[in-house]
Amino acid sequence: MKKISVSKNIVYVRASQDCNNCQTIEGFVYYASHDNGQTWEEVTSPTNEVLQILKQKQNKQSPVCILVETKVCYRITYKEQVEISNDGGVTWQSDWQIPAGRKDYMQMLFVGPGPTIIPFDIQVTESAIGHFVVVAMGNQGVLVKSPDGNWNRYAVGLAVPTPYQAANFREATDVLSSELYSTILIAFCSFLLLSFWAWVTIYIKSDKMLRKKILTSCLVFLFSIVILPSYYIFLSSSPNIGWLESLHYYIISHFRYIIAGARIIINILPFISFWVTWLMVIRISLNKDLGLLTLLLSVVFSVILYFCILLPFQLWALGTISVYETALVISWLVGIIVVLIALISEFRIAVLAIRPISK
Repeated sequence: MKKISVSKNIVYVRASQDCNNCQTIEGFVYYASHDNGQTWEEVTSPTNEVLQILKQKQNKQSPVCILVETKVCYRITYKEQVEISNDGGVTWQSDWQIPAGRKDYMQMLFVGPGPTIIPFDIQVTESAIGHFVVVAMGNQGVLVKSPDGNWNRYAVGLAVPTPYQAANFREATDVLSSELYSTILIAFCSFLLLSFWAWVTIYIKSDKMLRKKILTSCLVFLFSIVILPSYYIFLSSSPNIGWLESLHYYIISHFRYIIAGARIIINILPFISFWVTWLMVIRISLNKDLGLLTLLLSVVFSVILYFCILLPFQLWALGTISVYETALVISWLVGIIVVLIALISEFRIAVLAIRPISK
């Protein structure tokens, strides 16, 4: 939608749309609105007057004024806004622009560059209840200001406005794919951190014999974490140094079955050593219920952290929080608070778990 015309209180727009069922006139599709731009229907035979107006080039700086209030004028510029003047065009201020933070959300809906939201043409229509301002927004349909001062966007044919926010939590989560994966990773790392915190606390408070068991399984776990990415880097990359490259190729080509077996062991070793360490910690706890509680707390706080970090971004996608940066700050602050509470709780429970049970 790049051109608008008004004739006898009927609003017309011209669109260059690829529509199989539409009738084109000189390569364009024409639509008309009888309710000041709120609903549209295709027009197969617009009048010559309308066609001539729609063919004219629009000067974006040319204002349109209200007939009954000639000092109230509107204009569009090469910015993503519509300006208004209440003194006949002497001074101008923004009357509509994309709400704060919504452009970032709209860009997230597209794989490549976000939508182009620039006004192309503007007209004013009069009615019994006041004036309407109708703005052509290209492939974003039209923008309409009603007499009550509110701006609304409407679809015209295939030109549908990109939503400012998600309709529900599920839609919000689908849009936040990178934030979702980051939150899952942070929650998993927090689970490991809380586990290590509980292990270290119980390790320090235990006697030497028990420390060896915890330390052994813990070192195996740390070793498996280090060797796992190293293994896949070895398989996926080839060194550029001649003899190393030959050795790399020789090992991969002649020890396929050994490498396949090593892959299975290396993949499951972190999980086995991790849970063995937890079983050792629970087993050496003098109060085994509290020892088990330290594990449960690690799981529960990690889940809580996941939702606490993701929720501000979801609220941003839903439009409750306007700016993305605000959601980011809230997410980090809440996340830090949850982690601190979790560390304190884990420490207290772990200390109680290794205290002798009073009879």
